[in-house]
Amino acid sequence: MAPLLRLRVDFYDTEQHYLESRVLRPGDVILLIQGGHGFEVLEDVEMIEVKQGPHVGDQDKTRFVGIDGSQVKLPD
Repeated sequence: MAPLLRLRVDFYDTEQHYLESRVLRPGDVILLIQGGHGFEVLEDVEMIEVKQGPHVGDQDKTRFVGIDGSQVKLPD
């Protein structure tokens, strides 16, 4: 039996307001177009994150404080 691999993705709008979260499992894919996101590893995962270039290190990122576990909103 394969291990359960889970990753929570937290979605934010362009003003850094938290919107909701989704739990990804093996085979799931997300496409991030605008706004922000954060990841919380729930169980060991292997993931590939692809970023469209050019990549200029931390110069193209805005870092902000994410939510804590008590604020998580998951869809029904």
